[in-house]
Amino acid sequence: MNLFVSIMGWTGMSLLLLSFAFQQRIRSAAYFVINAIGALLIAAYCIYSKAWPPAVLNMVWLLVAIHSLLIRKRSLSHSSSATVEGHSLKASVQDRHALTHNDRVEV
Repeated sequence: MNLFVSIMGWTGMSLLLLSFAFQQRIRSAAYFVINAIGALLIAAYCIYSKAWPPAVLNMVWLLVAIHSLLIRKRSLSHSSSATVEGHSLKASVQDRHALTHNDRVEV
């Protein structure tokens, strides 16, 4: 059992580090999913080890990842329309977010 718990802790830690690497490139759904799984595994490891402060921290981190996934899902399902020179353009919330956060947009 101790080997399983150790593997669970190391896997969770590795997944959290991997999710941070994804976060540096793009905040995709994979970032939030890997982050949630990693936080869950580390929380379980900490609960088993009776390490309560990091267990609580990772449970909160798990909730943040789940909340972010739900917000992302909701924002991707909504779209908006704009008209430019008589043409209707549809852009998702994610597309608008990406455009507003780029340094420059070449036209």
